[in-house]
Amino acid sequence: MKSSKLIMLLLATTFNLKNVTAQQLATNANVNIVTANNGQVVVGALLNLTVSITNTGFNPILANRVRPSISIPIAIASAAANALQTGLPAGWVVTANTGSNITFCNGTDVIPVGVTRNIVIKIQGNATGGPSTIGANLQFGPGSAVCTGLGTLNGDNPADNTSSTTVTVSAAPVPVTLLNFYAKVNNCKPLLKWTTTTEINTERFEIERSNASGNEFKYVANVQANGNSNVNIDYSFYDELINDFSTKVFYRLKIIDYDGSFKYSSILPVLYDCDNANVLVYPNPVLDGKLIVNLNGIEGAVYASLYSTAGQLVLKSKINNGINSLNVTNITEGIYFLNLKNSNGFNKNIKVIIK
Repeated sequence: MKSSKLIMLLLATTFNLKNVTAQQLATNANVNIVTANNGQVVVGALLNLTVSITNTGFNPILANRVRPSISIPIAIASAAANALQTGLPAGWVVTANTGSNITFCNGTDVIPVGVTRNIVIKIQGNATGGPSTIGANLQFGPGSAVCTGLGTLNGDNPADNTSSTTVTVSAAPVPVTLLNFYAKVNNCKPLLKWTTTTEINTERFEIERSNASGNEFKYVANVQANGNSNVNIDYSFYDELINDFSTKVFYRLKIIDYDGSFKYSSILPVLYDCDNANVLVYPNPVLDGKLIVNLNGIEGAVYASLYSTAGQLVLKSKINNGINSLNVTNITEGIYFLNLKNSNGFNKNIKVIIK
């Protein structure tokens, strides 16, 4: 009777020892993936994807054994080039990268029990779309000295070998939205004006000018931008240094961000004929109530406007190329300014004294 009990006790002990031994030999790897910024990225930008590998078993995970494989929705995003994959733990290597799939191996890195390795992968947004699934799948190597071939991990639980997250790709924000960009000629010099409705990290506007061919643009000057704004902001630039003998020049804005990226505005033609224009106003001072305005080399109708020093319009008349007479008999003695302007960009101001 005693011997029977002893035999049963020995059998139970042996069974428990076998179970303990099998459990202690088991090794398990767990995978989890998370995208930064809630998986939101714009076209052309990079997004961090963190792949966490945790050893939840009873033994270290040996070198060259863990092969996480990440699948990416190639229609909207892709894995960045290997040169940008700098977020690998020490000893880890990229074994394959097709853009739609990127695979890693723990190489020389032995993962102790209870330890997590975090791999940061760079994902690039290529086209708008989503949310679309990014999937992770754990594979294992056969235990060879290099990261090649597939095998199994003793005791691994396949239930925690997969994980997923999403990515959404949206259009890149426009750094600057131009409401308008136009020019007028003021005292025979081009005056450029533009208005922005939004600015995102905008550093400056560089003004570029081209001669009559409109092919080769050269730097003229720069105007500091506001940086970031969502309200209308007006800018202007007076090209006082222009020394072009053409009657037509071209301007464009080079809009530059703080990161060095830039884009160009549309090309703006400017007509002016100041070098050929000849204006003679006499007599000055005016003594007999008649002001003669002699125009030469100016095409089209010209509007002559006489203003007081306070800015009040006291006379307006339409004149043409040649000799014109303005009647100022009923205008009070004093100092006035005669503005001559036409639709081709001619604009000139002359001081006039009436006695």
